[in-house]
Amino acid sequence: MEKWIRARYQPNLPLEGDRRVTASPEHIALSRRAAQEGAVLLKNNGNLLPLAPDARVALFGKGSFDYVKGGGGSGDVTVAYVKNLYDGLKEEGVPLYEPLSDFYRDYVAGRYQAGDIPGLMPEVREHEPLQALDGGGDGLVFYRRILEEGRKHLFGGGMLFFEIGHDQSHEVSCLMEEAGFLEVDIVKDYAGLDRVVYGTFSHGPH
Repeated sequence: MEKWIRARYQPNLPLEGDRRVTASPEHIALSRRAAQEGAVLLKNNGNLLPLAPDARVALFGKGSFDYVKGGGGSGDVTVAYVKNLYDGLKEEGVPLYEPLSDFYRDYVAGRYQAGDIPGLMPEVREHEPLQALDGGGDGLVFYRRILEEGRKHLFGGGMLFFEIGHDQSHEVSCLMEEAGFLEVDIVKDYAGLDRVVYGTFSHGPH
């Protein structure tokens, strides 16, 4: 079945032996260096930097707390950790104007309580049906639905493959086994993250 597993053939290059560029220590270090060098694009007009001892930086926009780190599904990015802008600056000791940050933090929390989905850009949220964007409370609603419908169409020996989030392999594997799939297995991508769960259906359509 190796030829059917797309995750084995992600477009990244060998580093040495079986090691790959993506998510290697060298890749991470180079990415950090590129980010640091690319961020030095400010003109220090009026000698604003370094900041005066009593200065505070004001962060405008909900993106200081609510942000998108990458794409979704196969367009997602591999990260060792994520931090929002506010937390990152605080950790570096940058003095922030807290009343403004409090406003946006509360605004983001209020929007989520009102039913917004975290991380969605307006052009996505406002033009795509909610049913296609929200995976439910545990993010597994679509897997359950596909398994339920798939049982009606698969013959014994038919196979089903799921691309998953890197932290969903255990839950999706259990769902497949409960639905009557055998030989359920997990495939990692070249970053070493769980990426595909697949199994063989043990019954006919019903």
